[in-house]
Amino acid sequence: MTYKDIIEPIDINAEAFASIIRSLEEKQSRNKIKTSQIRKKIYEDIPELGEIDQKVIDLSIDFYSNKNKYDKPLSELIAPYSAKKKELLANSSFGENALDGYCDCKKCHDKGFIEHFDAEGNVISTEKCTCLLDAMANYRLLANSRGLSIPEASFESFDLNVFSDKTSGADDLRGLVAGMDKSLSPRAYMKEVAADFKYYVQNFDVNNTAEEASFLLFGPVGTGKSFLLRCIEKALLKRYIDTIYVTAPTLFEMKRPNDSNAVIDRPYNDFSQVFTCKVLIIDDLGTEKPTDFTVSTFNEIIDDRISSGLPTIISTNFSFENINNIYGERVASRINEKFDFINIYGRDLRKL
Repeated sequence: MTYKDIIEPIDINAEAFASIIRSLEEKQSRNKIKTSQIRKKIYEDIPELGEIDQKVIDLSIDFYSNKNKYDKPLSELIAPYSAKKKELLANSSFGENALDGYCDCKKCHDKGFIEHFDAEGNVISTEKCTCLLDAMANYRLLANSRGLSIPEASFESFDLNVFSDKTSGADDLRGLVAGMDKSLSPRAYMKEVAADFKYYVQNFDVNNTAEEASFLLFGPVGTGKSFLLRCIEKALLKRYIDTIYVTAPTLFEMKRPNDSNAVIDRPYNDFSQVFTCKVLIIDDLGTEKPTDFTVSTFNEIIDDRISSGLPTIISTNFSFENINNIYGERVASRINEKFDFINIYGRDLRKL
């Protein structure tokens, strides 16, 4: 089994994965100590349990030494003793499962992997437990958030009340474009947008990403684009879909060689991850300083991801005309062809 096989579906680096496994091993050690302490207390309070265990040990030794004298499998022979132990525990303050061992995750017993066995007791397959997948998703979420001041976001905490319920006639609504439904207030509009993105996440087909849409979100500063993107990111990661959220300035600095003039906390060791992750979310396109380097890098990313059938979600304060003028007609044409456009409008939420 290769490293890549082990860490799918979320592609974190080997060091981070090893750190997660170490934390699981430490958890197992702590819980073994706790289990030992609990068992010691149980055996002190119920001495008959120790006697039953000794009888099971003696029977097991004799069974494997003299199989010919037994006409039943060992499991059937020790079943009465197991039943008696459960009865004694059930009638105590400990509970009938008190000797099963203490662990945080009942599915994998804190190993991170669930093993499946055949009739002979041999391991035939291994799958990652949800506790391991959750740890990997949380690592990616923290890596995505590095250096950002955006509060933790989720669709569950998405507060539509921060958006204005006034229609487009209000003077403080910004970002409306020709052809938009002006009868909808920002609150009603964002309710629809959030519902559409929740549906997108819930029905995202990780095995057929070419059929999943890419999006370009337009809108003025402070209208909730970044918060919405963080909601999408977290919801995708909760489904264990390999997702990278990154601001445009950080994205381009990630590509730049390490040198004294490029001081930035790089959240990903390998820039190639922006080409291979299932969903790439680029926030605040246009806030980077435009150079030949940033333009060529952006073109490279968009071209590669479209060719690979991998969806990308981008937010920007620019108009599509700005994108065409800065990043070039070719990439603008590809975005126009492959992306769904969403206009975000309203008041500046930062001033509320």
